[in-house]
Amino acid sequence: MEVNLNPKWISVRIKKQLTQLKLSEEIIVHESKSERSQMTGELLIKMKKLKPHEFLRNKKSRDLEMKKKEEE
Repeated sequence: MEVNLNPKWISVRIKKQLTQLKLSEEIIVHESKSERSQMTGELLIKMKKLKPHEFLRNKKSRDLEMKKKEEE
């Protein structure tokens, strides 16, 4: 098994099968890790976002804009 983590995408190769995923947000590669269970074979990839609260700020600003439009 081979896992390749990059800031904008990840790729996993298992038994000559390649799976690539494009990420919607950048990650911090050196703080991310992948683990595979010896019992079940389940793969777990933990990735830390570069800007973890960006989604929350964007959602809050959208909510404020919607309220302003409703009030008008």
